[in-house]
Amino acid sequence: MVYGVAKYSADPDGELARQYEQAEDFLVGLCKAFVQGDRRRVVLVPGNHDVSLPRAIRSMKKLDLDPANPSAKEILGEWLRRMNAPNSLVRWSWEDLCFYEVADSGLYLARLQAFSRFYERFYAGARKYDLAPEQQYHIFDYPEYYLAIAGFNSCCNNDPLNRQGVIHPDCIAAAARELRQGKYANRIRMAVWHHNTSGPPLRSDYLDSGVLQILIDSGFSVGFHGHQHKAQFIDEKFQFGSDRKITIVSAGTLCAGPKALPPGHARAYNLLEIDTKAMKARLHLRTMQNESFEQPIWGQGRFPSSLASYVEFAIQPPPPAPPGAAAEIAKAEALIRKKEFDGAIAVLRPLAAPGSIARRMLLECYAVGDRTKELCEEFYPPESENEVIYVADALWSEKRRERLLELLSLDLVLKSTNPAVKEVVQKYSERLK
Repeated sequence: MVYGVAKYSADPDGELARQYEQAEDFLVGLCKAFVQGDRRRVVLVPGNHDVSLPRAIRSMKKLDLDPANPSAKEILGEWLRRMNAPNSLVRWSWEDLCFYEVADSGLYLARLQAFSRFYERFYAGARKYDLAPEQQYHIFDYPEYYLAIAGFNSCCNNDPLNRQGVIHPDCIAAAARELRQGKYANRIRMAVWHHNTSGPPLRSDYLDSGVLQILIDSGFSVGFHGHQHKAQFIDEKFQFGSDRKITIVSAGTLCAGPKALPPGHARAYNLLEIDTKAMKARLHLRTMQNESFEQPIWGQGRFPSSLASYVEFAIQPPPPAPPGAAAEIAKAEALIRKKEFDGAIAVLRPLAAPGSIARRMLLECYAVGDRTKELCEEFYPPESENEVIYVADALWSEKRRERLLELLSLDLVLKSTNPAVKEVVQKYSERLK
């Protein structure tokens, strides 16, 4: 909703405040025009332009290194290892050709403070936006429409030196647990975030597409994002032993100027019609027809895949939960967070049916706990490509060469186009020669 401020802006906080005032006026006008002024029917999530670049930069310190230091090579290797670790606080600057590290965590988290204040003001205090990344999600429940929408922040750890999109895993897990409550039983689950889930070569400012598999596993049926400034429609299938899917809708940009539009794309927005009884939907595309950015004229757009102005699709219903299973899954998740894997395994084993979230959690418990013997016995033959990777490593660790050779000849493995599975096949085929 805002353009943001440059890294070395003279008055970044004041400029951001002015931009949010304009954004609020715009949104309030939309609310009055379309939803009788009811702001509860608007779902807001932050994007990369909401990140205060000056605060992010000020939170970092330069990591100095004397080239004459005999241990310089080892120190650089350690910084590189730390930079590539999950949730890393180490950054590399191509502009300065040096490493940086987030030294002031409070100031770093406050890079979204302007958005947080705007968020609370827009919802008149009914909602607050926590600066802690693991708390940055909200459930918007619309029982009259049989919808529950989870709003996520895909800018976790996002800053000028780390432009990738990330949703904190605790947010998806917490949203999934909340949506398993009985009051949400008949809701179509939707998710909203900012970053797209694929991008061109030499770009990194997008979300790992693996998060879509986690959202499917958590029962979400439709996902919405922006960021790439172009309309897109994708049906993402579940890869872990189930026929479930999530439908992803990418929005064009409503207000961007000519320089921010991708080549061949105009300003655009989407309209989604949902038939909750038939579990069907129709997605319409509207694009700017003229060249006057001050006074745009809107009309039917065309989706590149079909050249039609709309796309019809079936909505995946939420998966039914076995009686009592939700409480047991929540119990197992709590044990895993405490690293009490033996207790979690005892809870998950009776629930680990094919394609279930319990089976995936059980696999993770075995892998993290280095219980390769149990993993070999209980997950062979593997039921998904993800299981193939874990089982292959476990079989090699347990020196079960014949069984590993057998695994490499399974149809699931031979027919896979997954690069990770292909890498496993190449690695262990060479080792077994």
